[in-house]
Parts: sequence; structure tokens; C-alpha cells
Amino acid sequence: MHLKSSIYSLVSILSLATGACKSTQSSVESQASYGEKPCSIVIVGGGVAGLHTAYRLAPTQGENVCVFEKEERLGGRLYDLALSPEDEAAGRVIGNGGRRIMETQSILFQLAQELDIEYDTPKTGIDIIYARGKFGSNKDEFASLYPGLVYDRKKSDIETQLLTQIVESPLRKSIDTYADFASYAKAVVGEAGFQYLHDMSRFRGDFEYPLSAKGYVDFLAEELNVCCQTYYPKGGMTAFPKKMAAKARSYGVRIFTGEPVLAIDRALGGYQIRTSKRFVDAKRLVIAVPPDGFRKISGDVAQDIQAMEQFQSLIGVRVTVINQWFAKPWWKELKNKDGQGIWRTYTTSDPKKPDSRCINFTEIPPEKYAEPMNVIRTVYNDQAECAEFWSKLDEAHDDQQRDRLLHEGLTKMFGNNGVTPAVSIPSPIRTTYWEWPDGWYWVRKGSRFSNQDIADWAKQPIPGEPIGLVSEGYNPQRSSWSDGAYKSSLNLLKAQYGYVQP
Repeated sequence: MHLKSSIYSLVSILSLATGACKSTQSSVESQASYGEKPCSIVIVGGGVAGLHTAYRLAPTQGENVCVFEKEERLGGRLYDLALSPEDEAAGRVIGNGGRRIMETQSILFQLAQELDIEYDTPKTGIDIIYARGKFGSNKDEFASLYPGLVYDRKKSDIETQLLTQIVESPLRKSIDTYADFASYAKAVVGEAGFQYLHDMSRFRGDFEYPLSAKGYVDFLAEELNVCCQTYYPKGGMTAFPKKMAAKARSYGVRIFTGEPVLAIDRALGGYQIRTSKRFVDAKRLVIAVPPDGFRKISGDVAQDIQAMEQFQSLIGVRVTVINQWFAKPWWKELKNKDGQGIWRTYTTSDPKKPDSRCINFTEIPPEKYAEPMNVIRTVYNDQAECAEFWSKLDEAHDDQQRDRLLHEGLTKMFGNNGVTPAVSIPSPIRTTYWEWPDGWYWVRKGSRFSNQDIADWAKQPIPGEPIGLVSEGYNPQRSSWSDGAYKSSLNLLKAQYGYVQP
């Protein structure tokens, strides 16, 4: 099943149909023709950041707030899938984007309490790792495969040691002299240490994309303190956007789905927003569209922001997600000698090699509400070459080749790994493919801006104008699936609307 959205091609057609001049309204109905109250505050984007902003403004602004979302659904990268409508209604879903929150993410827990969202705290299993021709269940087992790797056997696990060295190294004082994160990391932990981190990480793109050394190390310093228990909201992470939207609507906030914004221009007394269906006037703007999507919006306001150096400094990471449902949970047969089950698998992949399947990372959902679905996230990939590999198969509609490679990849990881008993992998009953062109964002190499600089700029990118940017894309210090989005929204609400999180 192909889930990739084609909305941007629709947007292009509509843009041509409506024309570039905002005074030409022959193809787009005016706001007045709808008989609606004007929108004082327009929020462009109904993802987590946009909905959170609307939810916080709702008690005081109510129907003055309008949200426009290009998709028919809300939630952005919090996007849960179900095998059937009955499963969806019962909350038996799997995350196609964000899936969990961590115990140190206090803002999300406070929001969950406000929205009356419950969550599971399941026990997780072991990892299966494949790197350099070896299987194992502990990353430290692979140390001997990296000649020259320096670590202290008496201290914590090797991965944590190396990441801590990168954060605490005296070289960090001169980090701006390094071309990118890779060159800085290699200077601290050596080539062997860098390759070890690359192979042992589930986010290999972090070690392959051209990232700012300062930006990534600043993020890493905070990320090392994000731990430890994982929590899974019942009904999936979409419980957050669903309940925020419902609360906002109860105060009169108007939310329009399936209505992409095509252009944002200045107009007398404020701004004019052109959607696929209408022209809307507004006094204030909240742009809750991440950079990749925002680049597709025209108009003088959009172009002014897109041309800014801060905006150009952001780089999105391309992420592939492939989920598979099975008739029975064959993975429950996989237990190690201590009786522990499997939670995740890591495997190094190279699409140029014939024996590589670009699986990279597999997750078996531990949460109770997902267990009855018999579903796994077979592919969770952020390597650019593998993302391109899967994308070409999808564009060719070559489901047979895709399914064969997925089966071979799972068989390689579970068929005879020496850690768990061999198991035969059955054919799935459903497979879904999805690509996030910008799963998360970093500051690119060569930028003179820090993560904090970007976050501060986003609160009011055009001096003197009541415009703000909210999204994880504009808060790279907390680039994940939702944490940074909420914090970005709170930054704007405090700076422009006087809201302070209790």
C-alpha cells in the first residue's frame, strides 16, 4: 500500500490556476463569500506545534484563531496507522512517526495530564545488532571489530563513553574551527570511535549528513540527559493532536483540513493568506510548517523568511518508515537464553552491496495497546542512500521487489543470528510505506548560527512584524518527533502573546 502524499503536485496545479497576483480571485473564493467571521490570527499548519499554539490561545482568542492544514488529517509527524477502522477506533495503532515520550520530557507529561491521556510503561526486550559480519545483543561486544578504538572497560558502556567525550572534550572550546560534526568527532574519538558510533546508532544519518559541529554537540549535551523509561500514550501519539484540536474547537477555534496554504502576502492592515479554497485576511501569523513544506509556499512574506540566512541554515533528514502486519506474532518465539524477548534490531546497510536490504532499524512495539495488532516497524531508516533506494522502489510501484527485500532483511536478522532461536518469517498481511522528507532538522555545516540562535530568531523572524515560526524544524536543539515542537510553540507564545507555561 502506498501512503505517500501527492498534495504538493495538487498545490502546484492550484497555484497555476489561481495565478501569482493576489488580486486575482476568480478561482479562489473570498473569505466574505463564506459569511465567516474574519480570522485575527492565522496558524498555517495543523501539526503538533500549530495545534498546541491554537490550544493555548483558544481560551482567550477563541474564534479569532483559524488553523489551515493541507492534509485531511491533523497531527503532522504524529501519524498513527491501524489495520482496520475498528482497530483505529479502539486505539490499536502503530506510530508512522513519533511513538513514545521519555520520562525526562516533563512538558509532554504535563500536557498528557491536562488532556487526560493515559500511557503504557511496558517492559522492553533486548536488541539484536548486526555489524561487520557479526551478530550480538550488546553494543560492547563489537569493540574488537574497530581497531584503534579507545575506551575504559571499567566505565559505562562504550557508546556513552564516546558520546560523553565528544561533549566534554577541551576541543569543544574551539568547535567553530571544525568544518562539520564528523571532523570534530573524529578529532575527539578518532576514526575508529566515529565508525563505532555510526554503526551502533539507530540514527546513522547524524553521522553522515553535513551537520554543524556546534549545533549537533549542543543537542547531544542535552540528549545525553534524556532518559530512561519509555512511555507510550494509549491510542498512540495522535491522542495529543486529537485532544488538543477538540479542546481548541470547544472554544471556537476554526480548523480547516484538506486546505493547503499557497501564498502569504502583506496586505493593508496585516496579511493575506491564499489557500486552495479562499483568501483570508489576518492581523497576526503563526507559521507552523517545517522548512521543507514552507519552501513550497509563495508570497512576499514567505519569500522574505525563506531568503533569511537562519532559514537557509536548516537541513532536514530524510526518513523512511515501513510497517508490516502479520497474521500472528512470530517474534514472540524469539527469546534469548535468559528468556528475554526482542525489542529492536540494528543492522548496518549499504544499498550498493547486493546482500544489503536497507532495513537499518526494526522496532517491535512493546506497548500493550498495539500488541493485538501483530505489527512491527520493519524499516526505520534515516540513511540518505537507503531512503533514496526505498523511494525509487515505491515510485516504480515495485511492491514485489520491496516485499522480497523486506523478507530477506528480516530473515537475515532473525533467521539464524546465534542469539535467539531461528524462526521462519511468514508473509505479511499488509505493508505500508511512508517517507518523511524532513523527519527532523539540524543546523547545517558552515552556518554561523547556534541552535539557540535559530530558536530565538523563530520567535519573530521579521523584526517588528507579528509573525512567528513554530515547529521542531525551528528548534533544532530538541529535534525529535514532538518535544521540540511543543517547546517551539511555548517560546512563541511567551514572546508574542504573554503566555507562560505553569
